[in-house]
Amino acid sequence: MKEKLVNKFNDEYRKYLKNKTVALVGPGWHTKNTKQQKLIDSYDVVVRINDGIELTKIYSKDIGKRTDILYCTLKDTYFKKTSIGGDLYRKKIFTSRRIKEYNKIIKWITITHAFFHQSNVRKLIDMIKDTSILINLVEKDTFNRVQSGNESKISAGIITIFDLLQYEIKELYITGITFYDIDTIKVRKNKFYRSGYKRKPVHIKAMAHDVKKELFFFIELYKRDKRIVCDKSLKKIVNDNISKNINEDNYKLKRKKPHIPYKRLLKVVAWGLFTKPMKGNNISWRGLKGLTPIKGAMHNGGKYVGSPGKDIYLMLPYLSKNQMKEVAEKLAYHFSNKPPRTNVQYSACIRFIYGQFEKQGVLKSEKDFSRMKKEKKDWSLSRKFLNYLVKELKKTEKYYGLTIVFEMEGHRLGDEAVINNDKDKLEQMEKKYLKSVDCAFKCNSYKHMFTLYYWACEYFYKFGDIEKAAEYSKLALENASKYYLNYFPVEEDYYSERLKYCMKYMKQNDPKEWEIFYNEYKDKFKSKKISNSLRKMK
Repeated sequence: MKEKLVNKFNDEYRKYLKNKTVALVGPGWHTKNTKQQKLIDSYDVVVRINDGIELTKIYSKDIGKRTDILYCTLKDTYFKKTSIGGDLYRKKIFTSRRIKEYNKIIKWITITHAFFHQSNVRKLIDMIKDTSILINLVEKDTFNRVQSGNESKISAGIITIFDLLQYEIKELYITGITFYDIDTIKVRKNKFYRSGYKRKPVHIKAMAHDVKKELFFFIELYKRDKRIVCDKSLKKIVNDNISKNINEDNYKLKRKKPHIPYKRLLKVVAWGLFTKPMKGNNISWRGLKGLTPIKGAMHNGGKYVGSPGKDIYLMLPYLSKNQMKEVAEKLAYHFSNKPPRTNVQYSACIRFIYGQFEKQGVLKSEKDFSRMKKEKKDWSLSRKFLNYLVKELKKTEKYYGLTIVFEMEGHRLGDEAVINNDKDKLEQMEKKYLKSVDCAFKCNSYKHMFTLYYWACEYFYKFGDIEKAAEYSKLALENASKYYLNYFPVEEDYYSERLKYCMKYMKQNDPKEWEIFYNEYKDKFKSKKISNSLRKMK
Protein backbone atom coordinates (compact mmCIF):
# COMPACT_ATOMS: atom_id res chain seq x y z
CA MET A 1 0.00 0.00 0.00
CA LYS A 2 1.34 3.42 -0.89
CA GLU A 3 2.27 5.80 1.89
CA LYS A 4 -0.11 8.51 0.62
CA LEU A 5 -3.09 6.31 1.56
CA VAL A 6 -2.02 6.37 5.19
CA ASN A 7 -2.70 10.08 5.67
CA LYS A 8 -5.46 10.49 3.10
CA PHE A 9 -8.26 11.07 5.62
CA ASN A 10 -6.21 11.65 8.78
CA ASP A 11 -6.84 15.40 8.89
CA GLU A 12 -10.57 14.80 8.44
CA TYR A 13 -10.45 12.19 11.22
CA ARG A 14 -8.66 14.66 13.48
CA LYS A 15 -11.36 17.30 12.84
CA TYR A 16 -14.09 14.74 13.41
CA LEU A 17 -12.74 13.83 16.88
CA LYS A 18 -11.74 17.32 18.00
CA ASN A 19 -13.44 18.41 21.25
CA LYS A 20 -15.64 15.29 21.27
CA THR A 21 -16.44 12.99 24.19
CA VAL A 22 -15.73 9.39 23.23
CA ALA A 23 -17.01 6.08 24.60
CA LEU A 24 -14.90 3.01 23.79
CA VAL A 25 -16.97 -0.14 24.26
CA GLY A 26 -15.16 -3.47 24.41
CA PRO A 27 -16.73 -6.95 24.31
CA GLY A 28 -16.02 -7.82 27.96
CA TRP A 29 -18.42 -10.19 29.72
CA HIS A 30 -18.53 -7.99 32.83
CA THR A 31 -20.79 -5.47 31.04
CA LYS A 32 -23.68 -7.93 31.55
CA ASN A 33 -26.62 -6.28 33.37
CA THR A 34 -24.83 -2.89 33.59
CA LYS A 35 -27.64 -1.17 31.62
CA GLN A 36 -25.30 1.46 30.16
CA GLN A 37 -27.20 2.16 26.93
CA LYS A 38 -28.27 5.67 27.94
CA LEU A 39 -24.78 6.54 29.20
CA ILE A 40 -22.91 5.16 26.18
CA ASP A 41 -25.28 6.63 23.59
CA SER A 42 -24.96 10.05 25.29
CA TYR A 43 -21.32 10.34 24.17
CA ASP A 44 -20.52 12.34 21.03
CA VAL A 45 -18.69 9.39 19.49
CA VAL A 46 -19.07 5.66 20.21
CA VAL A 47 -16.16 3.38 19.30
CA ARG A 48 -16.15 -0.43 19.12
CA ILE A 49 -13.47 -3.00 18.34
CA ASN A 50 -13.42 -5.77 15.72
CA ASP A 51 -16.71 -7.72 15.59
CA GLY A 52 -17.88 -6.05 18.80
CA ILE A 53 -20.27 -4.15 16.56
CA GLU A 54 -22.31 -7.35 16.17
CA LEU A 55 -22.94 -7.47 19.93
CA THR A 56 -25.12 -4.33 19.74
CA LYS A 57 -27.85 -6.43 18.11
CA ILE A 58 -28.10 -8.68 21.20
CA TYR A 59 -26.91 -6.64 24.20
CA SER A 60 -27.92 -3.06 23.38
CA LYS A 61 -29.46 -2.47 26.84
CA ASP A 62 -26.02 -2.93 28.39
CA ILE A 63 -23.65 -1.63 25.71
CA GLY A 64 -25.74 0.77 23.62
CA LYS A 65 -26.76 0.68 19.97
CA ARG A 66 -24.56 3.23 18.22
CA THR A 67 -21.21 2.64 16.52
CA ASP A 68 -19.59 5.69 14.96
CA ILE A 69 -16.06 4.31 14.63
CA LEU A 70 -15.04 0.68 14.26
CA TYR A 71 -11.40 -0.11 15.08
CA CYS A 72 -10.24 -3.40 13.59
CA THR A 73 -7.05 -5.35 12.88
CA LEU A 74 -8.24 -6.38 9.40
CA LYS A 75 -6.76 -9.86 9.56
CA ASP A 76 -7.66 -12.44 6.90
CA THR A 77 -10.53 -13.66 9.13
CA TYR A 78 -12.44 -10.49 8.24
CA PHE A 79 -12.92 -11.72 4.69
CA LYS A 80 -13.26 -15.49 4.99
CA LYS A 81 -15.03 -18.08 7.10
CA THR A 82 -12.47 -19.41 9.63
CA SER A 83 -12.45 -22.62 11.63
CA ILE A 84 -12.10 -22.09 15.37
CA GLY A 85 -12.11 -25.77 16.31
CA GLY A 86 -14.37 -28.77 15.70
CA ASP A 87 -17.56 -27.84 13.87
CA LEU A 88 -17.34 -24.22 14.94
CA TYR A 89 -16.57 -21.48 12.43
CA ARG A 90 -16.08 -17.76 12.76
CA LYS A 91 -18.18 -15.86 10.26
CA LYS A 92 -16.77 -13.29 7.86
CA ILE A 93 -16.94 -9.81 9.33
CA PHE A 94 -16.85 -7.84 6.09
CA THR A 95 -19.23 -9.09 3.42
CA SER A 96 -21.13 -7.08 0.81
CA ARG A 97 -24.33 -7.49 2.85
CA ARG A 98 -22.68 -6.36 6.08
CA ILE A 99 -20.97 -3.39 4.45
CA LYS A 100 -24.39 -2.16 3.25
CA GLU A 101 -25.70 -2.64 6.77
CA TYR A 102 -22.70 -0.86 8.34
CA ASN A 103 -23.07 2.03 5.91
CA LYS A 104 -26.23 3.05 7.80
CA ILE A 105 -24.38 3.00 11.14
CA ILE A 106 -20.61 3.53 10.86
CA LYS A 107 -18.92 6.78 9.88
CA TRP A 108 -15.31 5.55 10.11
CA ILE A 109 -13.36 2.30 10.04
CA THR A 110 -9.91 2.70 11.60
CA ILE A 111 -7.41 -0.07 10.89
CA THR A 112 -5.00 -0.82 13.73
CA HIS A 113 -2.57 -3.21 11.98
CA ALA A 114 -2.71 -1.73 8.47
CA PHE A 115 1.00 -2.16 7.78
CA PHE A 116 0.74 -5.92 8.31
CA HIS A 117 -2.37 -6.42 6.18
CA GLN A 118 -1.92 -4.09 3.24
CA SER A 119 -3.68 -6.29 0.69
CA ASN A 120 -6.70 -6.47 3.03
CA VAL A 121 -6.73 -2.68 3.29
CA ARG A 122 -6.98 -2.47 -0.49
CA LYS A 123 -9.74 -5.08 -0.42
CA LEU A 124 -11.76 -3.07 2.12
CA ILE A 125 -11.23 0.21 0.26
CA ASP A 126 -12.67 -1.45 -2.85
CA MET A 127 -15.64 -2.83 -0.86
CA ILE A 128 -16.65 0.56 0.60
CA LYS A 129 -16.09 2.71 -2.49
CA ASP A 130 -19.83 3.16 -3.05
CA THR A 131 -20.59 3.92 0.62
CA SER A 132 -20.17 6.96 2.84
CA ILE A 133 -17.79 5.08 5.19
CA LEU A 134 -14.33 6.58 5.49
CA ILE A 135 -11.13 4.69 6.30
CA ASN A 136 -8.41 5.88 8.65
CA LEU A 137 -5.18 4.04 9.40
CA VAL A 138 -3.36 4.06 12.72
CA GLU A 139 -0.06 5.82 12.02
CA LYS A 140 3.02 3.60 11.94
CA ASP A 141 4.72 5.82 14.55
CA THR A 142 1.73 5.43 16.89
CA PHE A 143 1.79 1.65 16.46
CA ASN A 144 5.56 1.49 17.09
CA ARG A 145 5.25 3.52 20.30
CA VAL A 146 2.82 0.94 21.68
CA GLN A 147 4.92 -1.95 20.36
CA SER A 148 8.16 -0.57 21.86
CA GLY A 149 9.49 -2.90 24.56
CA ASN A 150 6.83 -5.53 23.84
CA GLU A 151 7.94 -8.51 21.79
CA SER A 152 4.44 -10.05 21.60
CA LYS A 153 1.63 -9.13 19.22
CA ILE A 154 -0.17 -5.95 20.23
CA SER A 155 -3.92 -6.22 20.75
CA ALA A 156 -6.42 -4.03 18.95
CA GLY A 157 -7.70 -2.85 22.34
CA ILE A 158 -4.53 -1.16 23.58
CA ILE A 159 -3.79 0.38 20.16
CA THR A 160 -7.33 1.76 19.99
CA ILE A 161 -6.99 3.40 23.41
CA PHE A 162 -3.56 4.89 22.65
CA ASP A 163 -4.57 6.07 19.17
CA LEU A 164 -7.71 7.87 20.40
CA LEU A 165 -5.62 9.71 23.00
CA GLN A 166 -3.43 11.14 20.24
CA TYR A 167 -6.36 13.31 19.17
CA GLU A 168 -7.85 16.37 20.88
CA ILE A 169 -10.78 14.58 22.48
CA LYS A 170 -12.40 15.85 25.67
CA GLU A 171 -12.94 12.51 27.40
CA LEU A 172 -12.41 8.81 26.76
CA TYR A 173 -14.79 6.54 28.66
CA ILE A 174 -13.69 2.88 28.55
CA THR A 175 -15.98 -0.05 29.29
CA GLY A 176 -15.90 -3.73 28.40
CA ILE A 177 -12.10 -3.98 28.55
CA THR A 178 -10.30 -5.88 31.32
CA PHE A 179 -6.88 -6.84 29.91
CA TYR A 180 -7.93 -10.41 30.84
CA ASP A 181 -7.46 -9.67 34.57
CA ILE A 182 -10.07 -12.21 35.70
CA ASP A 183 -8.62 -12.44 39.22
CA THR A 184 -9.51 -8.85 40.06
CA ILE A 185 -13.07 -8.74 38.75
CA LYS A 186 -13.89 -12.38 39.61
CA VAL A 187 -15.42 -13.48 36.30
CA ARG A 188 -15.84 -17.13 35.42
CA LYS A 189 -12.71 -18.77 33.97
CA ASN A 190 -12.36 -18.11 30.22
CA LYS A 191 -15.53 -15.99 30.27
CA PHE A 192 -13.72 -12.92 28.94
CA TYR A 193 -16.03 -12.01 26.09
CA ARG A 194 -19.73 -11.60 25.54
CA SER A 195 -21.26 -14.64 23.81
CA GLY A 196 -21.08 -14.07 20.08
CA TYR A 197 -17.77 -12.19 20.10
CA LYS A 198 -15.46 -15.21 20.20
CA ARG A 199 -16.98 -18.65 20.63
CA LYS A 200 -13.74 -20.49 21.27
CA PRO A 201 -12.48 -20.30 24.90
CA VAL A 202 -9.37 -18.13 25.34
CA HIS A 203 -6.53 -19.30 27.58
CA ILE A 204 -4.14 -16.57 28.76
CA LYS A 205 -1.08 -18.82 28.50
CA ALA A 206 -1.86 -19.57 24.86
CA MET A 207 -2.53 -15.95 23.91
CA ALA A 208 -0.43 -14.12 21.35
CA HIS A 209 -0.62 -10.90 23.41
CA ASP A 210 1.39 -10.08 26.52
CA VAL A 211 -1.65 -8.86 28.45
CA LYS A 212 0.37 -7.97 31.56
CA LYS A 213 2.62 -5.60 29.65
CA GLU A 214 -0.39 -4.06 27.93
CA LEU A 215 -2.08 -3.54 31.31
CA PHE A 216 0.99 -1.78 32.74
CA PHE A 217 1.24 0.34 29.60
CA PHE A 218 -2.41 1.34 30.09
CA ILE A 219 -1.86 2.10 33.79
CA GLU A 220 0.86 4.59 32.86
CA LEU A 221 -1.52 6.24 30.37
CA TYR A 222 -4.26 6.35 33.01
CA LYS A 223 -1.99 7.93 35.64
CA ARG A 224 -0.96 10.81 33.43
CA ASP A 225 -3.96 11.44 31.13
CA LYS A 226 -6.94 12.91 32.97
CA ARG A 227 -9.18 12.41 29.93
CA ILE A 228 -9.43 8.67 30.65
CA VAL A 229 -12.53 7.54 32.57
CA CYS A 230 -12.84 3.81 33.38
CA ASP A 231 -15.89 1.72 34.16
CA LYS A 232 -16.02 0.19 37.66
CA SER A 233 -14.34 -3.07 36.66
CA LEU A 234 -11.41 -1.48 34.82
CA LYS A 235 -10.96 1.09 37.60
CA LYS A 236 -10.71 -1.74 40.14
CA ILE A 237 -8.16 -3.54 37.95
CA VAL A 238 -6.04 -0.39 37.65
CA ASN A 239 -6.19 0.49 41.35
CA ASP A 240 -5.45 -3.06 42.47
CA ASN A 241 -2.41 -3.29 40.24
CA ILE A 242 -1.12 0.12 41.32
CA SER A 243 -1.50 -0.87 44.97
CA LYS A 244 0.52 -4.03 44.33
CA ASN A 245 3.41 -1.65 43.53
CA ILE A 246 3.96 -3.25 40.14
CA ASN A 247 6.14 -0.89 38.18
CA GLU A 248 6.42 -0.56 34.44
CA ASP A 249 10.20 -0.53 34.71
CA ASN A 250 10.20 -4.22 35.75
CA TYR A 251 9.01 -5.01 32.26
CA LYS A 252 11.02 -2.46 30.36
CA LEU A 253 14.18 -3.98 31.79
CA LYS A 254 13.19 -7.28 30.13
CA ARG A 255 14.65 -9.17 33.09
CA LYS A 256 13.02 -11.60 35.48
CA LYS A 257 15.63 -10.78 38.15
CA PRO A 258 17.96 -7.88 39.08
CA HIS A 259 21.02 -7.27 36.88
CA ILE A 260 23.24 -7.74 39.98
CA PRO A 261 22.64 -9.20 43.46
CA TYR A 262 21.97 -6.74 46.28
CA LYS A 263 25.37 -7.35 47.90
CA ARG A 264 27.14 -6.33 44.70
CA LEU A 265 25.10 -3.14 44.55
CA LEU A 266 26.30 -2.27 48.05
CA LYS A 267 29.91 -2.79 46.87
CA VAL A 268 29.43 -0.37 43.94
CA VAL A 269 27.90 2.18 46.32
CA ALA A 270 30.77 1.69 48.81
CA TRP A 271 33.29 2.83 46.19
CA GLY A 272 31.77 6.33 46.17
CA LEU A 273 33.13 6.96 42.68
CA PHE A 274 30.79 9.93 42.13
CA THR A 275 32.96 11.91 44.57
CA LYS A 276 36.23 11.35 42.69
CA PRO A 277 37.89 14.03 40.53
CA MET A 278 37.49 14.14 36.76
CA LYS A 279 39.66 14.96 33.79
CA GLY A 280 37.69 15.70 30.65
CA ASN A 281 34.84 13.19 30.58
CA ASN A 282 36.58 10.52 32.65
CA ILE A 283 37.23 9.78 36.31
CA SER A 284 40.76 10.88 37.17
CA TRP A 285 41.62 8.96 40.31
CA ARG A 286 44.68 6.82 40.95
CA GLY A 287 42.79 4.19 42.88
CA LEU A 288 40.41 3.46 39.97
CA LYS A 289 42.67 0.83 38.37
CA GLY A 290 42.99 -1.02 41.66
CA LEU A 291 39.25 -1.66 41.87
CA THR A 292 38.15 -5.09 40.67
CA PRO A 293 35.17 -4.66 38.31
CA ILE A 294 31.93 -5.95 39.81
CA LYS A 295 30.37 -8.59 37.60
CA GLY A 296 27.10 -7.43 36.03
CA ALA A 297 27.38 -3.79 37.14
CA MET A 298 26.99 -1.07 34.52
CA HIS A 299 29.89 0.07 32.31
CA ASN A 300 33.13 -1.73 33.10
CA GLY A 301 31.79 -3.28 36.27
CA GLY A 302 30.51 -0.11 37.93
CA LYS A 303 33.51 2.11 37.04
CA TYR A 304 31.76 5.01 35.29
CA VAL A 305 31.13 8.74 35.73
CA GLY A 306 28.16 9.15 38.07
CA SER A 307 28.58 5.65 39.55
CA PRO A 308 26.57 4.11 41.22
CA GLY A 309 23.54 6.08 39.89
CA LYS A 310 22.70 3.76 36.99
CA ASP A 311 23.01 0.59 39.05
CA ILE A 312 20.78 2.04 41.77
CA TYR A 313 18.11 2.99 39.22
CA LEU A 314 18.09 -0.47 37.63
CA MET A 315 17.76 -2.10 41.05
CA LEU A 316 14.96 0.12 42.41
CA PRO A 317 12.05 -2.17 41.36
CA TYR A 318 13.64 -5.03 43.31
CA LEU A 319 14.64 -3.26 46.53
CA SER A 320 12.60 -3.54 49.71
CA LYS A 321 11.97 -0.50 51.89
CA ASN A 322 14.79 -1.46 54.28
CA GLN A 323 17.20 -2.11 51.41
CA MET A 324 16.43 1.31 49.92
CA LYS A 325 17.16 2.89 53.29
CA GLU A 326 20.46 1.02 53.58
CA VAL A 327 21.60 2.04 50.08
CA ALA A 328 20.57 5.66 50.78
CA GLU A 329 22.54 5.66 54.02
CA LYS A 330 25.69 4.34 52.34
CA LEU A 331 25.35 6.80 49.45
CA ALA A 332 24.82 9.76 51.81
CA TYR A 333 28.02 8.82 53.68
CA HIS A 334 30.12 9.73 50.62
CA PHE A 335 28.69 13.21 50.10
CA SER A 336 31.07 15.90 51.28
CA ASN A 337 30.06 18.83 53.49
CA LYS A 338 31.69 21.28 51.13
CA PRO A 339 31.20 21.64 47.36
CA PRO A 340 33.88 20.00 45.16
CA ARG A 341 35.70 21.70 42.30
CA THR A 342 33.24 20.26 39.80
CA ASN A 343 29.61 19.20 40.26
CA VAL A 344 29.44 16.90 37.22
CA GLN A 345 29.89 13.56 38.99
CA TYR A 346 27.45 14.35 41.80
CA SER A 347 24.78 15.70 39.44
CA ALA A 348 25.19 12.73 37.08
CA CYS A 349 24.76 10.25 39.93
CA ILE A 350 21.43 11.77 41.04
CA ARG A 351 20.26 12.24 37.44
CA PHE A 352 20.95 8.57 36.73
CA ILE A 353 18.81 7.58 39.72
CA TYR A 354 15.89 9.15 37.82
CA GLY A 355 16.74 6.94 34.84
CA GLN A 356 17.94 9.97 32.87
CA PHE A 357 21.05 8.32 31.43
CA GLU A 358 21.45 11.04 28.82
CA LYS A 359 21.65 14.70 29.78
CA GLN A 360 18.19 15.58 28.56
CA GLY A 361 15.20 17.65 29.53
CA VAL A 362 12.44 19.66 27.94
CA LEU A 363 14.81 22.66 27.77
CA LYS A 364 17.60 20.92 25.89
CA SER A 365 15.95 20.80 22.47
CA GLU A 366 12.55 20.50 20.80
CA LYS A 367 13.48 16.93 19.87
CA ASP A 368 14.10 16.10 23.53
CA PHE A 369 10.88 17.86 24.51
CA SER A 370 8.87 15.80 21.99
CA ARG A 371 10.56 12.58 23.08
CA MET A 372 9.94 13.20 26.78
CA LYS A 373 6.35 14.16 26.05
CA LYS A 374 5.86 10.76 24.44
CA GLU A 375 7.74 8.83 27.13
CA LYS A 376 6.36 10.56 30.23
CA LYS A 377 8.43 8.51 32.62
CA ASP A 378 7.23 7.47 36.04
CA TRP A 379 9.74 8.71 38.63
CA SER A 380 7.80 7.49 41.69
CA LEU A 381 10.34 4.80 42.68
CA SER A 382 13.24 7.19 42.12
CA ARG A 383 11.56 9.77 44.33
CA LYS A 384 10.85 7.20 47.01
CA PHE A 385 14.56 6.35 47.17
CA LEU A 386 15.70 9.99 47.02
CA ASN A 387 13.39 10.86 49.94
CA TYR A 388 15.36 8.35 52.03
CA LEU A 389 18.59 9.93 50.77
CA VAL A 390 17.38 13.42 51.75
CA LYS A 391 16.61 12.21 55.29
CA GLU A 392 20.12 10.77 55.60
CA LEU A 393 21.74 13.96 54.27
CA LYS A 394 19.72 16.08 56.69
CA LYS A 395 20.80 13.92 59.64
CA THR A 396 24.45 14.68 58.94
CA GLU A 397 23.82 18.28 57.73
CA LYS A 398 25.41 17.59 54.36
CA TYR A 399 24.03 20.67 52.68
CA TYR A 400 25.96 20.22 49.46
CA GLY A 401 24.27 16.84 48.90
CA LEU A 402 20.88 18.42 49.61
CA THR A 403 21.69 21.22 47.16
CA ILE A 404 22.29 18.68 44.36
CA VAL A 405 19.28 16.47 45.16
CA PHE A 406 16.89 19.45 45.35
CA GLU A 407 18.34 20.87 42.12
CA MET A 408 17.78 17.59 40.22
CA GLU A 409 14.25 17.25 41.61
CA GLY A 410 13.58 20.84 40.53
CA HIS A 411 14.60 19.94 36.97
CA ARG A 412 12.31 16.89 36.91
CA LEU A 413 9.38 18.87 38.33
CA GLY A 414 10.00 21.54 35.68
CA ASP A 415 9.93 18.85 32.98
CA GLU A 416 6.64 17.47 34.31
CA ALA A 417 5.12 20.97 34.58
CA VAL A 418 5.87 21.79 30.95
CA ILE A 419 4.99 18.36 29.54
CA ASN A 420 1.64 18.14 31.36
CA ASN A 421 0.90 21.88 31.52
CA ASP A 422 0.68 21.40 35.28
CA LYS A 423 0.78 24.61 37.33
CA ASP A 424 1.01 22.70 40.63
CA LYS A 425 4.21 21.00 39.44
CA LEU A 426 5.57 24.41 38.42
CA GLU A 427 4.99 25.75 41.93
CA GLN A 428 6.66 22.64 43.40
CA MET A 429 9.62 23.21 41.06
CA GLU A 430 9.98 26.80 42.27
CA LYS A 431 9.94 25.71 45.93
CA LYS A 432 12.47 22.97 45.27
CA TYR A 433 14.88 25.35 43.51
CA LEU A 434 14.59 27.84 46.38
CA LYS A 435 15.34 25.02 48.86
CA SER A 436 18.42 24.17 46.81
CA VAL A 437 19.57 27.81 46.84
CA ASP A 438 19.03 27.95 50.62
CA CYS A 439 21.24 24.86 51.06
CA ALA A 440 23.82 26.30 48.64
CA PHE A 441 24.27 29.34 50.90
CA LYS A 442 24.81 27.06 53.89
CA CYS A 443 27.70 25.24 52.19
CA ASN A 444 29.07 28.02 49.93
CA SER A 445 28.15 26.28 46.68
CA TYR A 446 28.58 29.47 44.63
CA LYS A 447 27.44 27.95 41.35
CA HIS A 448 24.01 27.16 42.74
CA MET A 449 23.62 30.67 44.14
CA PHE A 450 22.83 32.00 40.66
CA THR A 451 22.40 29.10 38.16
CA LEU A 452 19.19 27.80 39.74
CA TYR A 453 17.51 31.15 39.15
CA TYR A 454 18.49 30.83 35.50
CA TRP A 455 16.88 27.36 35.23
CA ALA A 456 13.74 28.65 36.95
CA CYS A 457 13.60 31.47 34.38
CA GLU A 458 13.87 28.94 31.53
CA TYR A 459 11.12 26.67 32.85
CA PHE A 460 8.75 29.56 33.58
CA TYR A 461 9.36 30.88 30.06
CA LYS A 462 8.75 27.44 28.51
CA PHE A 463 5.55 27.15 30.57
CA GLY A 464 4.40 30.58 29.36
CA ASP A 465 4.62 32.55 32.64
CA ILE A 466 6.40 35.63 31.27
CA GLU A 467 6.21 37.64 34.50
CA LYS A 468 7.86 34.93 36.61
CA ALA A 469 10.48 34.27 33.94
CA ALA A 470 11.48 37.96 33.97
CA GLU A 471 11.61 37.92 37.78
CA TYR A 472 14.00 34.96 37.84
CA SER A 473 16.17 36.29 35.02
CA LYS A 474 16.77 39.36 37.20
CA LEU A 475 17.58 37.21 40.25
CA ALA A 476 20.03 35.14 38.18
CA LEU A 477 21.87 38.27 37.06
CA GLU A 478 21.86 39.94 40.50
CA ASN A 479 23.35 36.86 42.15
CA ALA A 480 25.80 36.23 39.31
CA SER A 481 27.20 39.74 39.90
CA LYS A 482 28.22 38.53 43.38
CA TYR A 483 29.09 34.85 42.96
CA TYR A 484 29.96 34.10 39.32
CA LEU A 485 33.72 34.61 39.67
CA ASN A 486 33.80 32.71 42.96
CA TYR A 487 32.87 29.59 41.03
CA PHE A 488 34.42 30.46 37.65
CA PRO A 489 37.69 32.31 38.50
CA VAL A 490 38.73 31.50 34.94
CA GLU A 491 35.77 32.71 32.94
CA GLU A 492 33.87 30.19 30.82
CA ASP A 493 31.29 30.33 28.03
CA TYR A 494 28.45 28.04 29.13
CA TYR A 495 26.89 30.13 31.90
CA SER A 496 28.13 33.48 30.64
CA GLU A 497 26.03 32.82 27.48
CA ARG A 498 23.05 31.85 29.60
CA LEU A 499 23.35 35.01 31.65
CA LYS A 500 23.42 36.93 28.38
CA TYR A 501 20.10 35.23 27.57
CA CYS A 502 18.70 36.50 30.90
CA MET A 503 19.68 40.06 29.96
CA LYS A 504 18.02 39.75 26.57
CA TYR A 505 14.90 38.28 28.13
CA MET A 506 14.60 41.05 30.75
CA LYS A 507 15.09 43.75 28.17
CA GLN A 508 12.40 42.35 25.88
CA ASN A 509 9.78 41.45 28.47
CA ASP A 510 10.27 43.98 31.29
CA PRO A 511 11.94 47.09 29.78
CA LYS A 512 11.28 49.31 32.83
CA GLU A 513 12.87 46.83 35.21
CA TRP A 514 15.70 46.35 32.74
CA GLU A 515 16.48 50.08 32.74
CA ILE A 516 16.63 50.14 36.55
CA PHE A 517 18.73 46.97 36.62
CA TYR A 518 21.18 48.24 33.99
CA ASN A 519 21.82 51.51 35.78
CA GLU A 520 22.34 49.73 39.09
CA TYR A 521 24.54 46.86 37.89
CA LYS A 522 26.50 48.18 34.88
CA ASP A 523 29.61 48.60 37.04
CA LYS A 524 29.02 45.79 39.55
CA PHE A 525 29.96 42.76 37.43
CA LYS A 526 33.57 41.75 38.06
CA SER A 527 33.41 39.32 35.14
CA LYS A 528 34.62 41.03 31.97
CA LYS A 529 32.56 38.75 29.74
CA ILE A 530 29.31 39.48 31.53
CA SER A 531 30.10 43.16 31.97
CA ASN A 532 30.79 43.51 28.23
CA SER A 533 27.57 41.64 27.38
CA LEU A 534 25.63 44.00 29.64
CA ARG A 535 27.03 47.11 27.97
CA LYS A 536 26.43 45.71 24.48
CA MET A 537 22.84 44.90 25.42
CA LYS A 538 22.20 48.55 26.30
